[in-house]
Amino acid sequence: MKINIFISACLAGELTRYDEKSNKMGNDFFKKISARYNIFPFCPEIAGGLGVPRSPCEIVKKFDTENIYKKYIIKDKKNNDFSEAFIKGALLSLEYAKKRNIRFAILKDGSPSCGVSYIYDGSFSGRKIEGKGVAAYLFEKNGILCFNEKNGEKIENLLQVQS
Repeated sequence: MKINIFISACLAGELTRYDEKSNKMGNDFFKKISARYNIFPFCPEIAGGLGVPRSPCEIVKKFDTENIYKKYIIKDKKNNDFSEAFIKGALLSLEYAKKRNIRFAILKDGSPSCGVSYIYDGSFSGRKIEGKGVAAYLFEKNGILCFNEKNGEKIENLLQVQS
């Protein structure tokens, strides 16, 4: 039985990024995992009601609380608050993943939704800080192992062990 893997839709080549550009993963790696595993592309930001194109957003404040509705403040450069859309999208992503018995996710690092190892610092200066996006946080809290798009070899090794 094939393992089901959640993947950020932008990494699968869907034009869901805020600026309509592609984030598609390296073609060889994507072909390899697509042939061996069931891939489920999904975009938390689109699911949360954000369109394409849209204003780039960053996590401007993160609180030390387990309550997802009070954990993040996510805004664009004009100080418009998009927290609700990001949280809604993360919750829908988790629901989508659970319905498909997903235990692994490959997510776009740096995203306020999908950042696995880093996010942007909220100043819109391009400065990266250690942290997780909303969906990555919820996934890991619920036992879904998250990787970023640069962990190809690590992902493949782990999946071979799990198969």
